[in-house]
Amino acid sequence: VKATVISNISLAELDRYDCIFVPASSYDKSDFFRNFKAYVEQGGGGVVFEGALCGHSRFYPETPFPEIVKNAPERIDHFSREAVWKDGIAVKTMYVDFFSPVPGKKGEVIAKTPKGIPVAVQGSAGLGKVIFNGSNSIEGVNNSYNVGETKLFGMNARLAKYAIEYFTGIQLKEKNGK
Repeated sequence: VKATVISNISLAELDRYDCIFVPASSYDKSDFFRNFKAYVEQGGGGVVFEGALCGHSRFYPETPFPEIVKNAPERIDHFSREAVWKDGIAVKTMYVDFFSPVPGKKGEVIAKTPKGIPVAVQGSAGLGKVIFNGSNSIEGVNNSYNVGETKLFGMNARLAKYAIEYFTGIQLKEKNGK
């Protein structure tokens, strides 16, 4: 797998890739909704949306795929950072809060807190697939809101590997053959 940072979300740019990871940031809302919807539904692409992009008012209070995730109206402090993956494996989120995605009729929860609050939801739309990760792939240094750059770990690393496999149908292997 090769990762590339892209600078725009034009449909021509998105169409160059099989999988897109979209960190919480500011995007033109009309391009965001139109281009990601076309990329997934008509182009068969896979997208992971993070944080407020799961339908929180910090970006926009709904998603391009309400059948998978309606919105994520609630930001939840989560200093324990505990999550449970869909296979029952306990993992830690990288950051100390998350936006809880509300699944739509075609959404499947793939990670939740031990109390059952959804953290990540997946689903199919048209020819493609989408994952909404209410957490952010940034580190909460010393279990605080202070942000540090680090390699993906815990739930966020597991979700990244899973997303690529889910979107492409190809099982990833490490370069040394593992």
